Amino acid sequence: MESLAKNGIELIRLDPTDPESISLARADVAKATGGKLDILVNNAISIAGSEPSATLLSGCIYFLTKIPNAMEQLSRELCTTFSKSSDVTAAKCSQLKYLNAVIEETLHLYPPVVASLPRIVPKGGGDFIDGKAVPENTVVSIYHHASYHANANFALTEKFHPK
Repeated sequence: MESLAKNGIELIRLDPTDPESISLARADVAKATGGKLDILVNNAISIAGSEPSATLLSGCIYFLTKIPNAMEQLSRELCTTFSKSSDVTAAKCSQLKYLNAVIEETLHLYPPVVASLPRIVPKGGGDFIDGKAVPENTVVSIYHHASYHANANFALTEKFHPK
């Protein structure tokens, strides 16, 4: 399966704008999985959707138990907004300022995506990283944790401080 993924990435890397290369990569996967590409995709989506959520919740609980003021403020917001559990909806939760601040701060300090998200420098290059030109077709990436903990990007990079 690993070589299959590498072949697909190589096809797409050669010409990321060519829909044919994406189709060929999908055909290789379908052939290797006995035509069960949908099952493979569904499994990947299931894992992709549950693992980051579980990691985020673990981080949230960790920070809230370490910082009682934050736990108290979040509890107050939740208890004043909802009188019973059946009142809780995603739409209502999205309006809760402190809850969303806690989630965003947890994502900042404890990002659930451990891998970097590679990008390919487009034809012609011309992109610069730290003042240095990066040639075309170069794969570049940065890990979320490194980016989110860089003082140049965020203040208070090591403190749980939801606002």
